[in-house]
Amino acid sequence: MGNKKIHLVALAEWPCTGSHLLHTRKFLQSFEDHGYTYSEIKFANEIANISKGDIVYLSNHGFAATNIPTNLFEAISAQGAYQILWFWHEHLSLARDIFESRFVLTGEHFYKKPALAGHIRCWDLQQTIKEYLPLTFASSLHPSAIGSLKRTERYLAHFVGYGYKSEINRKLRLRFRGIKIQNTPPFITEEQRRSIFLSSKVALGWHSDDNIKNNVVVERVFEGLAFGNAVISDTPIAKEITEGIVEFGQTYEETKEFLLRVKKDELFRQKKMHDGLAWARSYGTYWHVAKRFVDHFES
Repeated sequence: MGNKKIHLVALAEWPCTGSHLLHTRKFLQSFEDHGYTYSEIKFANEIANISKGDIVYLSNHGFAATNIPTNLFEAISAQGAYQILWFWHEHLSLARDIFESRFVLTGEHFYKKPALAGHIRCWDLQQTIKEYLPLTFASSLHPSAIGSLKRTERYLAHFVGYGYKSEINRKLRLRFRGIKIQNTPPFITEEQRRSIFLSSKVALGWHSDDNIKNNVVVERVFEGLAFGNAVISDTPIAKEITEGIVEFGQTYEETKEFLLRVKKDELFRQKKMHDGLAWARSYGTYWHVAKRFVDHFES
């Protein structure tokens, strides 16, 4: 299986950009631990590099509202590879016509039914079609690496990402020493991101309002667990799916009390760390997510 590839289609006229690109690369590169080689297709003539048995990731970057590049999809299909189609929910019949049975439909995984109308169809398809596989957010660490990385605990708590919960973060910085807030964009490197997680006791697992309404749990929660942080998050789903390992807190007072306990009760923090590492090692990495797709295609 080692000669198989997994390809991200990222053509200039149909790009994969922003934070979605960062997440997609982590997900697809995790297939390398399952015997695949990661590749990016940036020019149309590179479609010829796709082979039968490979996997191709095709994200919907807006062709729903423009001319659909059917000729591109037909050229990719002719190579005989399997397809991972991200948010093709409005184009399921097109996928079946072009890729026949050689595809899965995927998208953000909702742990419960979403509240926003634009995502309810995604949920309905999850429940009803055989071609759907959930692409959950996760940590990019390999399970075998979890718990083996050196930690410095320079910070009491940190947040990395878009400026969610800015008022809570502002108050935390006034109340405590050692609060690291790294708002993005501009995006930082993966090495810088890892360094912050490994230098902190607590990960602030904040979400957008839409993700909370849609019952989506984002990467920083799983990264926090995998890198040895105690994690507090503003969505109750994070606590539910981790059997209480992730703490739920959506206000400044709740977050403050959690940080105070982490500071004063080392046994509590160590248990949160130990349980979080164990959970991430068993369930919370892109290795686990990729395995679902590999097992599906190989069956």
